[in-house]
Amino acid sequence: MPEHDDEELRARFNERLAGIEDHIPDPPDRHSRVVRRSTSLAGQPPVRPRSWVASSALLIALVLMAVIAIQLVPSSDPTPSSPVAGHSPESSPTAQTRSPGLTSPTPTAPSSPRSSPSPAGPTPLVPGLVGWVGPERIATEHFDFARLVLDTDGYAHVAAAARNGLFYLTNQSGVWTSERVSSTVGESYDGEPSIVIEGDASPAIAFTRFGRLRCTVVCEPTGSEGIFFVRRQVGGWPEPALIVGRQRQEPALKSADGRLHLAFSRGDFNSRSIGYATETDEEWTTDEVANGRSPSVQIGSDGLARISFVADGKLYYAAQDGGGLFEMELVPGDWNATSPLLVLDGVDDPEIVFYNDIEQQDPSCGALYLRRTQAGTWSGGSRLFADDEFCHLIAEDIDRDTDGALHVISLYDESGPGVSYATNAGGSFRAVRIREPGRTTDDGPRSASALSVDGAGRPHVLFTVSEAGAYEIDEGEVPPDVDGLWYAVGPSM
Repeated sequence: MPEHDDEELRARFNERLAGIEDHIPDPPDRHSRVVRRSTSLAGQPPVRPRSWVASSALLIALVLMAVIAIQLVPSSDPTPSSPVAGHSPESSPTAQTRSPGLTSPTPTAPSSPRSSPSPAGPTPLVPGLVGWVGPERIATEHFDFARLVLDTDGYAHVAAAARNGLFYLTNQSGVWTSERVSSTVGESYDGEPSIVIEGDASPAIAFTRFGRLRCTVVCEPTGSEGIFFVRRQVGGWPEPALIVGRQRQEPALKSADGRLHLAFSRGDFNSRSIGYATETDEEWTTDEVANGRSPSVQIGSDGLARISFVADGKLYYAAQDGGGLFEMELVPGDWNATSPLLVLDGVDDPEIVFYNDIEQQDPSCGALYLRRTQAGTWSGGSRLFADDEFCHLIAEDIDRDTDGALHVISLYDESGPGVSYATNAGGSFRAVRIREPGRTTDDGPRSASALSVDGAGRPHVLFTVSEAGAYEIDEGEVPPDVDGLWYAVGPSM
């Protein structure tokens, strides 16, 4: 046996022996018993208690067992790595391939916004959450808005709005990197990003440029200067270009069949309308749809747009006809609807998730799901998050997998339920909590979340944590070690 193997075996033996000795207690008051025995029986040798004799024999037996066990265990086995997303823990480490969704157990955090090593604070993963990889912190900057899309290889592309501009983050290289997309001037603020991957696999982003960020109890962007658009080029991001003018905001961008589609709202706080725009040869044309706000857009298999939105608490669905006009439909129900999110099923029938903002004791409050069948009838609203007793959770993003199941992530409510993920992959909605609430007081801030599903049916989720409150950190003060942007990959259902 080589000398270095002997030294390694000897070290492992000593370590095992020390562990065995630690588990065999000394007899109580061993030294005092010997002294008393010697005093009372002068001239006779002290007698060890029987319990210590037995313990010594047990020690010898256990040492022999340890030596045998060490000889049987190969010394060259590597330490198994953390399971990669999509692989079971029992899989052989050498058989695993890198998952595009989470490329390493401890990826490098982006260099901009400011980065840090993995946090030393409390883990955000809820105990008992099976099959998830992460969450891991991928940036320490606070983001007010964040959106996520996956490319065809399953890599993540993120558009996120910080106080000093818009950023693009991706793990496409195997580690998380960050690039600045825009810089704000004076009190201006770039927010509400919407990101897509175009047919040539390049990311493109639409966002709203606001005059300023007004902060009272919470911070809200005000004074829209228009919606800007930028697509990544070789070497970086060019200067964003204005595509629709003042008082336009809430951009919802989609890429389909080589074209870009944009839904947005326009007007002041009390009176808004929905607009729709398409890009052809880098020129944008716009159309009016209807009065309303909070548009969510999808493109059907026929290349035509569908938009859900709300107006005066009512929920609407609009479908584009062959001539480019939108046919309006009021979704039946006694709703006080906000924050609608639209997806289309395999035959282009609509499914809508929205927040029903009514009395908390009502069983239909909170995040609801409904769908329209081919017969033209709408289902009743089903609750997404059954444990959301006080209706804190608002659905923030949705996606469908190739099997037709819906995946939903909530806003991160730091005063109550934390952030939750739900899916109806099993036929009805089941929800799990991705992160517990923070340490904020009641009515704490809600933070951005996003979701996208890869080709294997795995949900990739993103959420912002700001336990200190987004704007309560004084200059020079260090924020909590959990603040920042977090990312996780769930199992396929």
